[in-house]
This record gives sequence, C-alpha cells and structure tokens, in this order.
Amino acid sequence: MTTSEAQVSVQEEPKVLEEQPTADLQPEFDLDELIASARKSEEAQFEDDRQQYDANLEEARYWEKHGKTLLSEIERAADAAKQIIVENREIVAAFPDELQQEIKNHQEGLEIIGRMLERLVTPGDRLKKLASDLELSGDLQMHTEQEWQALIEEITEKELALKKIQQELNSIGKDNYKVVSLSNDLVKNRKNQILSFLEKQVLPILDGIYDGQKHLPPRIEEFRHRYAENAADLDAWCAAYNKIGEELEHVFEQLEVHEMDVVPGAVIDFERHEPCAVEPDPSMENDRIKEITRKGYEYVTHCGERLVLRAAQVVVVKNENETQEM
Repeated sequence: MTTSEAQVSVQEEPKVLEEQPTADLQPEFDLDELIASARKSEEAQFEDDRQQYDANLEEARYWEKHGKTLLSEIERAADAAKQIIVENREIVAAFPDELQQEIKNHQEGLEIIGRMLERLVTPGDRLKKLASDLELSGDLQMHTEQEWQALIEEITEKELALKKIQQELNSIGKDNYKVVSLSNDLVKNRKNQILSFLEKQVLPILDGIYDGQKHLPPRIEEFRHRYAENAADLDAWCAAYNKIGEELEHVFEQLEVHEMDVVPGAVIDFERHEPCAVEPDPSMENDRIKEITRKGYEYVTHCGERLVLRAAQVVVVKNENETQEM
C-alpha cells in the first residue's frame, strides 16, 4: 500500500466521540439569600399579626370575665331584690287599708322592678351565652426554611423565583389576616352584646328606681304626718328603693361602669350629652346644661380608657335674645 493510500484509509476511518456528561442546570441566583429575604419579609408581617392577635386575645379574656361577672351579679341582685320585695309585702300587709291604697301604685312599681330583674335571669341562655368561654379559632402560619426551599429550589430564573415568593407571601398574609380579623370580630361581638345588655336591659331598671327615689319622698313625708303610728314602717318600706338601687349599682361597680360626672352650668358636650329639651334661662349662657333628666354612664375598656355607654339626657339653655343677636 502506497503512502497516499494509507493516508486516504486513515481519513476514512470514523471518529469516535466521547460522550460528555450533561451538567445540572444551576439557578442564576443565590438560593439561600433569596430564602433569607423571603423569611425576613414573612417574619415582619407575622410579628404584626401576632401582636394584633395577642391584643385580641387579651381583650377576649377581659370581656369573657365581664360576662361571667355580669351573670353572677345579675343573679345575686335579682335574688336580693326578690327578698326585699317579699319583706315589703309583709310591711304593707300590716298597714291600714287606707294607707295600703295610698301606696298601692308605688308598691306595684317595686313589683315591676322585681319582675324585670327576674326576667333578666329566667331566660337563662341569653346571660349564659354572655358568660361562656370565648374561644378564638385558627392559628397564625409561618413557613420554615425547609418549606421555602422546597417552594423554589427547582426554579432556575430569579424573576420567576421572586414571583413565586411574592405569591406565597400574599397567600400566607391573607390566611393570617383572616385569623386576626375573625378573632377581632368575635371579641367585638361579645363586647357589644354585654354593653347592649347593660344599656337596654339593666339601666332602664335603675332609671325606674331613681324615678321612684325622686318622686316618693314628698309623698312619704305626707304619709308620715297622716299615719304617724306607721311612720317607722313607712320609712322601712320606702328604703326598698334604696336597697334595690344599691344592689344594681354594685352590679355596675363590679363591671367598671360609672355614672357620668355631669353638672348644671357646664357646656354641653354632644359626645356625652343628649339634649332632650331647650329652655330659656337669663342667668345662664346658651348651650349650658340647665338640668340632667337622665343619668349618663361610661364603661372602662381593657386598656383603661373610659368610653360612653349611654349619653346623659339634659335640658339645654337657649335664650331667645342671645339667639337673635347671633
């Protein structure tokens, strides 16, 4: 074989190419750095949610305790009022018939107050619900480092990884917001139910007692002169208003509900005072309180803040001459 033929033969031999190992696709970003950034953002939002949830939990315990106190105090006041009224009936039974007729309407007023208190207790479920344990459902969520790694470890493009992280942060944020929002709603509902019960159910009873205390003394003084032999028993009978009133005042005291400090002559504050009438009074300036016709009350929040439970009803001064000048 000639040299040229040998060269042709060598050139015609097929070349065998060695297979090169396929390299794994590596992400174009620092995985640990991205996860650390995601966790930092998540932890900041989680801390805000946790603080709000803890505040809701603290307030829940506060109103839960108030509900239990309300139940026990109303039951105690109703029992005490019942006994006071029973004793009053015995006093009335010993009065002369004429005196019994004289005080009949007042005694019926006491009986009505007693029945109103009993009705607060007898339905049972209403007060017991206000005294039930307040359970905040749901738990706040936060990913572990391993969960974040599993979420983005197969993503190679940084932009896609950032998008996936943001979607997950939004999803966790929404879930935790629902937990916080639900706990807040549960606490607000219990708080509003207790305050509504006090304002709509209990305060009207106390108003009735105060009305009796206001209008009864002049009549009692008259009766004392006309029925001198029954004067001591009349005083004992009349004291029922004070005794029942003190029982209800004790209820409010235990629940940190306080009578507003409202004085004639003060400027009306429409946040705390409800004008029910206007009257002229040359001795006072316009928009001054002339008279308090119904007491107002404030309650104390779990933070120690005083807020209005019921505005005081007041008569406000409006002098015609001053109005015309204005």
